[in-house]
Amino acid sequence: MNLFKAQSLILAISSLVWVAAANTLACETEYTSGLPSANFTPSIYARFCAEVDKYEGRQSVSWIVDMTGQMLVDKLSQNPAASPSVDTDSPFLGYTIDLDYNPTNKGVACELPTACAANFEALRSRCTRSGSETNLMTYKGSQGSGCGIFTYYITPPRRGDGERRCYPLNCFGSHHMRVQEWVLDRLLRTKICTANRPRVIANEKSTWLQDEQIWINSVPYVFGVYWLDGCYQKQMDVDFNFPIDENKDINCYHLLWDDYAKCLSNDGIGGNITIGCVVYEYKTIDQG
Repeated sequence: MNLFKAQSLILAISSLVWVAAANTLACETEYTSGLPSANFTPSIYARFCAEVDKYEGRQSVSWIVDMTGQMLVDKLSQNPAASPSVDTDSPFLGYTIDLDYNPTNKGVACELPTACAANFEALRSRCTRSGSETNLMTYKGSQGSGCGIFTYYITPPRRGDGERRCYPLNCFGSHHMRVQEWVLDRLLRTKICTANRPRVIANEKSTWLQDEQIWINSVPYVFGVYWLDGCYQKQMDVDFNFPIDENKDINCYHLLWDDYAKCLSNDGIGGNITIGCVVYEYKTIDQG
């Protein structure tokens, strides 16, 4: 085989490998976005796809849109384009979606073998997980078109602070001694809510505090600071002591103290509260 034929064969094989990779659909399935797949409708990506088609697949297009498909930000220019639409009847007001198209050969026109909208429809049908009542979109997915890669990234509104859940009396057994408040205060300040705690990371349980038991005067004080299972937010790691960066009044000490102090009707056995995606839990368990 001469050198020219060998080089041609290598190029042909490379092309086949590229086409296979470019047409691969991939979904990030560990976390859902909270958005039902039925609400990921063509109106969300119709104007984006018109922009992709205008450039015949040769140019990157990268938008952030609202649930109507209105462009909020052109990420390539960093210019805001519009305010989010206000639809008070929509239960998904506040969701935004990053839509991206990146050509494999930038500047080279490429006739998409599968239309832009069809690529997002494939993502809608495949990138889902079963929720309690309906299928939910995973927060991210990508689909190769043969000319480039289409990607979506769903950002839900920031989760509000949950209501505190006080455990029922005798939830952990009937043999428990009353918590000593000065001891709980000391433990929170010196053992639990300390400055050397690592950030709480969604998929790294080594950064969580799970059922940390400290026994004082025959009373088990049990603490937890951990990521809510399956919960997704834009920032997937938070400060252990200050889960809301802009509000230092919401902090580890007060959250765990109030799991006791605001649950005295259950004889002080504790409760939990979720801030964003992080659960702060205090409880005392059966000693019998």
